[in-house]
Amino acid sequence: MQTEIDIEATPNNDVINDTINDETEADNNVEIEDIIIDADDSFQPDIFDPRYWDSLDSKQIDILAQKGPRRDLSIQKGQRDKYSRRFSSLFYNRILPNGELCDRDWLVYSKELDRVFCFGCKLFPKGHRKAERSFSKLKLLKSYLRSTMIQQRLTDLATIALESELLDKIEYDHIVEEFISRNTRRMKLFK
Repeated sequence: MQTEIDIEATPNNDVINDTINDETEADNNVEIEDIIIDADDSFQPDIFDPRYWDSLDSKQIDILAQKGPRRDLSIQKGQRDKYSRRFSSLFYNRILPNGELCDRDWLVYSKELDRVFCFGCKLFPKGHRKAERSFSKLKLLKSYLRSTMIQQRLTDLATIALESELLDKIEYDHIVEEFISRNTRRMKLFK
């Protein structure tokens, strides 16, 4: 049994060298792709962790907004701060004055930062004011419509007042008699 192959003795020397080179290049490419994939996977922030919400792109924000906040329900109490305050899981719920229990599903606690965040406030900071602009435009539109509607209403009320004054001055009996007299004249002409 021969374990070594004499490459120079084989007639298809170029074919064997090409095959060996292709296999090693393929192995190297696979290793490089694995390294690139590992490099990409090394920093995939957890989009549900409030620490990374400032650095999310718009697609990740859309995904997070659709899926909503996630809570770590295993945390009952957080660490104490310098004022001896700490987070408690009781903050996730609130008892309303009517006795109803209200779930604060928008409340998110970060164990690593030891802070509580409002989901919507943290995810959409003040820099994203498209909604506020829309509301301010609606407010302007509302005031514009009110002012124009008020002006139109005043015009309509003035017209109604003038019409009622004119109607008060008109003598109906005189108009009816005039109408009858003209119709009788016409009737006589056509007979």
